[in-house]
Amino acid sequence: MIVGKKLTIAILMLISIPALGILSGCGDKASEDPPPAGTFLAEEFSGINVRRASEVTTYPDNSLWEYINGGAELHLKYGFVEVATADYKQDEVELVADIYRFDSSLGAYGLYSVLRPEGRETIRLGIEGIVSAASVEFVKGPYFVRLIGYEDTDETNRALINRAGELAGTLPGATDYPPGFASFPKSNRLPSTNKYWVESYLDLDFLGDVYSQDYLIDTGRVSLFYCASEAGEKVLRWSRDAENRMKLQECPKDLPFDDGKAFMTKDPLRGPVVVGIRDGKLVGMAGYTKESHKWLKDWLTVLPQDSTDSLD
Repeated sequence: MIVGKKLTIAILMLISIPALGILSGCGDKASEDPPPAGTFLAEEFSGINVRRASEVTTYPDNSLWEYINGGAELHLKYGFVEVATADYKQDEVELVADIYRFDSSLGAYGLYSVLRPEGRETIRLGIEGIVSAASVEFVKGPYFVRLIGYEDTDETNRALINRAGELAGTLPGATDYPPGFASFPKSNRLPSTNKYWVESYLDLDFLGDVYSQDYLIDTGRVSLFYCASEAGEKVLRWSRDAENRMKLQECPKDLPFDDGKAFMTKDPLRGPVVVGIRDGKLVGMAGYTKESHKWLKDWLTVLPQDSTDSLD
């Protein structure tokens, strides 16, 4: 396959290109560990007489599987440290409060982002939160909070929202989205679709440390993404994988990738995927169409500019 061989050789030459760090993907690792999660499970809610009905139980990383079924491995991959849990009760109101602590805000938000149901309306509680029947979830700094009521009643939901607001004001840490998302355009965003993938973006086991954001362009859905580490090696491996599956194609020549080095492949769910290296970073678009071409080109053109904008 001539196209595949040419592209693979071209991509191999890019491995030595240094990443310039404009698209910083680093999480905010604090110089000191934040307070233990159990610190914030007080005996009583402020303003409402809902009292703790159990002792605080803490599960560290090596025993998380004792508390949650089937999801422990994913939590650990995002840097899970511990979870503290306690039951609360007042009259007919019963609820459980869980506070998960991670080793960085990026890890906490990353897990929240991949677990967040698509299309769900979010609120600015901490960094972001979701309110649904008899449950409230939000993330702030390195903490991911989940409050669940035993019954879906007005009293229970009021207690959940009040408790969530109290915790959001008490927990330390960032209330801004991780800075890696700032490089994505603000217009045309689809809500609740910004995600941080610690591994297996587009189900590729070698493709991790990836930020993505979905958009609606005309009538089509696309996803912009970039990888914050090991760009050259991952692009090379991706191109070889696409070549082996006979899905390696040339992408449009006028897209401003580094030295024009890029390729196009196809994902079974997201359709055509344009992949390349821009300013030393692996970047691209999933769901690429002719209609989205100019939009992708405009993003790639401004991408090297240092952006301090945060997600709104």
